[in-house]
Amino acid sequence: NIADGLIGIHRSITRGFTIAEETLQCMVQNTLSDKQSLNGFLEYLRSLVTLVHAHHSTEDRIVFPIFRTKTMEAPYALLGKEHVQMEKLLNQIKPLIEKLAEDKQDMVSIKKLQQLIQALHDLWSPHIEIEQCRFSGSTISTHMSTEEQQQIAQRVGQHMTENAKPDYLVIPFLFYNLSSQDRKMMQPFLPPNITSLLTTWKDNWATMK
Repeated sequence: NIADGLIGIHRSITRGFTIAEETLQCMVQNTLSDKQSLNGFLEYLRSLVTLVHAHHSTEDRIVFPIFRTKTMEAPYALLGKEHVQMEKLLNQIKPLIEKLAEDKQDMVSIKKLQQLIQALHDLWSPHIEIEQCRFSGSTISTHMSTEEQQQIAQRVGQHMTENAKPDYLVIPFLFYNLSSQDRKMMQPFLPPNITSLLTTWKDNWATMK
């Protein structure tokens, strides 16, 4: 069901915001000093930013247009407006991540990043509540056949893979921010060889753990 993929990616990103906020607070308090942990956290932030962008791009270009044609009622204008608002925050976050990569003791950037992540999270929570209410599994199944949903799942998976780069960081980010049950739910939206890919990419993503 398309709703499963929607819920899964929402949960992964939501956990990403929570971890980012907790880690930034540790940085403000100067309780996260291990260099490897800091480098891994910056990769984690980059992956979070990329995944949010790729997810919204997928909704704007694939999911919402299809839902509209199926006469599924939702405040699409509001959702689109909020995507734009969040994109503006993402564009402010990106250079701050790179500033921290150059100077991990830059407290001004750390605190600004903390504020922006919190603002993004504050927008995100009510936004996904609307989506999950309007696009529930029962609602989608009323308007679309199982076959149609499978076809959309393939398109969504392909679009996400093409836009969530580098895949060796973003896909592990998505996967490991999910519970084991949610990973199963997200299976149709992930690369079919996800297990072998995670093993192959481990040297790249391990620092984000």
